[in-house]
Amino acid sequence: MDFEFIYLQTQPSHMKKRLLFLCTLFLSALSGISQGGGDGCIRLFAVSPEADIITIQNLTSTTLDISDYRLCSLFSYTSGGIGENTTVVVGNASAIPAGQTVTVIWPLNDVAADLAIYVPTGSFGDPNNMVDFMQYGSAGNGRESEADQAGLWTAGEFVPTQEVMVWVGTCDDHSVANWLGTNIAEFDGPAFTVAPNPVQEMMNIQLNGVTPQGTVLSVYDLTGRRVERQALNAGMSGRLEFATGHWLPGYYLVEIAIGNEILHTTRIVKQ
Repeated sequence: MDFEFIYLQTQPSHMKKRLLFLCTLFLSALSGISQGGGDGCIRLFAVSPEADIITIQNLTSTTLDISDYRLCSLFSYTSGGIGENTTVVVGNASAIPAGQTVTVIWPLNDVAADLAIYVPTGSFGDPNNMVDFMQYGSAGNGRESEADQAGLWTAGEFVPTQEVMVWVGTCDDHSVANWLGTNIAEFDGPAFTVAPNPVQEMMNIQLNGVTPQGTVLSVYDLTGRRVERQALNAGMSGRLEFATGHWLPGYYLVEIAIGNEILHTTRIVKQ
């Protein structure tokens, strides 16, 4: 189920409440909530093909070292292990606490591909060596048949988007229905505009209108971590500037809120 689909099907009087719920779900999911199930597992948790960002979650009860585990996508492999052949941007692949995540950058096809985690050794053609799997954009990609044999996916299924995708469920939930596309739409009118987008060294935010008392502007990264926060004075308008050169590449959410009420949100890409 895609967030944008829900947004478009919601009646106008309920749009704000529904979008607030979906944005809260999105940010909470990316913050590393443990979802349990059985004796625990290692799961692909969030995938951003355009930004080449992959988040993996440890849903066991102990700290895990997955630095030697391998990724596979369209028959391309991290032969030396996640810790050696990817760029780790959040967390530590050698020591992921229980319920937490590690986020890495590794090249992905922007349009359609599969993505799988494999144990450190053994043939990629052996389903017993596959730990988790998903595919997006189309079916029949890469190691789909092995994933089907392993019970980690159903052949012919795919997440019908190339946007940021987040997995929700328990360790035993391997259906495509457990992958949500986070194509979050803007709402409540043009409260602000961001330029340029994608951003590189500097982000300019143009406030369209005056801000109410207690308004806060925040920027969140793909893990749900807030990287910027600025309280806005009542009646404030005009342009704000944020240096973004120190941000890691990837997707970010820019949000204006009063307390727990989100007034406006938009997505940007940092190159």
